[in-house]
Amino acid sequence: MGLKAVRTADRDTLCAMAVQAAVQDGVDVNTRAEAAAESWLWVAVRDGLVETLRTLLVAGAEVDHVDDDGCTALYMAAVYGHLDALRALLVAGAEDGPCNQQRVHCAAFSSLPLSQCII
Repeated sequence: MGLKAVRTADRDTLCAMAVQAAVQDGVDVNTRAEAAAESWLWVAVRDGLVETLRTLLVAGAEVDHVDDDGCTALYMAAVYGHLDALRALLVAGAEDGPCNQQRVHCAAFSSLPLSQCII
């Protein structure tokens, strides 16, 4: 495992622990940053933090949240090439529908049929 992968894994574990602590303190995991339309789920997907993503989903994060541009977390997982995040979202029930205003399907971005993305 390369240094970047180790750093990402460490960051993912720490973020997942922070999410668990926040949930225990009563924080709503669907809260969005004031400066952006990004939810915690969105940030985890964008950054490829799969452990954090799964923690958020278990804590009740909205799997099909749509940002101000009409994009879903499923769309972003495909765009960023985070196949493990894509799988986690599909297993959690993310809809395989239009992912943004241009009606681009996630499978087109990952170049895989969605049937191959489901565990």
